[in-house]
Amino acid sequence: MVNKNLIAKYIVGSIFVVSYQIIIAPRTSILNTYADLAMILTVWIALAHGSNKGILFGFISGTLTGILIPLELGWSTLILSFVGYFTGIIKNKLVIDPMPSKILILIAAALAYSILIIFFTRFELFLIDISYVLSHILFSTINSVGVGIIIFIIFRYRYLLRNLL
Repeated sequence: MVNKNLIAKYIVGSIFVVSYQIIIAPRTSILNTYADLAMILTVWIALAHGSNKGILFGFISGTLTGILIPLELGWSTLILSFVGYFTGIIKNKLVIDPMPSKILILIAAALAYSILIIFFTRFELFLIDISYVLSHILFSTINSVGVGIIIFIIFRYRYLLRNLL
């Protein structure tokens, strides 16, 4: 049973994600791609707390961010839930304490998320312009991993940073 305090934290986190997607992401896009904060935080939560909480956060943030792009509403919810689930399963199977292994999992999740979201929402692009699709997937993954590394470092050293400030 998930407690109400945890659900409230996830809803606040998801509202932060939606605010980021509306306000900051369009202004920081590189080649019309931006970091997907919902996917990054879903991976972090699944690595830190397991697959059930990863699914819950992926579902909530996928639904809220999917409202911004109605074409991706159901797919973003489903794919983020799967990302949370499989990341949590990987966390349970492997000992994932060092940061490089978390970054490798983030790279795999970002790549899979980018491929699946384009495949299910804009499949005709695979048939028309595969070079655009590959470049979009590559730059989207690079953006998400770059921002994800910064977020992972902040989360990992948050207590040390709090004592410094």
